[in-house]
Amino acid sequence: MTNCDLPRWMTPRQYAECMQLNVVHVRRMCEAGRIPACKATGRWRIDRDKALGIEGGEATEKMDVSELLRDVKKWLADGELLVKRMEVEIG
Repeated sequence: MTNCDLPRWMTPRQYAECMQLNVVHVRRMCEAGRIPACKATGRWRIDRDKALGIEGGEATEKMDVSELLRDVKKWLADGELLVKRMEVEIG
């Protein structure tokens, strides 16, 4: 999927697929203001150009991936803890 294939206002699911992230994590990032998004009719809509650093189809600035990677690592660690808790409960 190229930037041209993405709608101007993406859903969290579309953004998650584009960035290869979990949709729940994307929604949390929207709520925290880490992704340029707004609620429309009670649902999150993500500004494609701002979120992907695009203006007129060209990247305007390099995305700081270190922050994104930190969030992904935290999400993965949280998931691992959840799995361990479930294994203990199931026993």
